[in-house]
Formats: sequence, structure tokens, C-alpha cells
Amino acid sequence: MLKIDEIPQLWNIIKGDMDFVGPRPIREPLHNFYMQNIPNFKRRYQTLPGLTGISQIVDPENKDRSLGLACDCYYINNKSMKLDIQIIVSTVIYLMYSLSREIYNWTTARWLRHINVENIAVYEFVKMETSIK
Repeated sequence: MLKIDEIPQLWNIIKGDMDFVGPRPIREPLHNFYMQNIPNFKRRYQTLPGLTGISQIVDPENKDRSLGLACDCYYINNKSMKLDIQIIVSTVIYLMYSLSREIYNWTTARWLRHINVENIAVYEFVKMETSIK
């Protein structure tokens, strides 16, 4: 998914080397492997790589490479302005959700520093007791 370290890629979009929406670039070792082992993998290069895409929304941690490739194929076969807008809106929603989770985690950790250990032990006991019922 979009991270702050990807901001320099905006320069690549301005230069025309990338689109805002499209399949993510693949690292060289994987690229060579895919070219040799996946039929029609070259079709992926019918469009420029993008900063965001369907696979970043569906599988942001990139745990399932076959799912990512399927998302890329879907994008290539159905590329349109409407699809790009849907992907951009979905990306913004995902980023807002992720940011709210980060803020929640930061706030929770901040409060937990002020709570004494005895209260946490009581909380864990009550939590354990309610999960048993």
C-alpha cells in the first residue's frame, strides 16, 4: 500500500515513467522468474506500472503473489477511467482506515503508560473471564 517512502515515486509519475494507477513494479529476480514461468506475463507491460492498484487494496501486505498477478491481469483487461477512479477512492478509504488504526494504536499506547500494572492485570483477568463464558 502507499507509504511515505513512496512519495519519490510521484516524480516518476510526473516524468511519465509510471501511472498513478496500475500494476506495481516487480523486482528484477521475480520479474525474470515470472517471465520464464507464467504464460502471457508480458501482457503485464501493456500498461505502465502504478503507485496504487487493485492488488494493493486486496492484498496490501503482498502475501499472495498469485492473487496480486490475478488483480494485475484484471486491471489490464478492464482498464478504464471508471476503474481508475474506483481504485483511487478505495485506496483513499484504505489509507484513512490505516491512519485511524495508527492513531488509535498510538493513543492507546500513550494511555497505557499512565495506567498502573495492577489495573492491567485486573483487566486481563476480566477479559479472560468473559471469553470463557
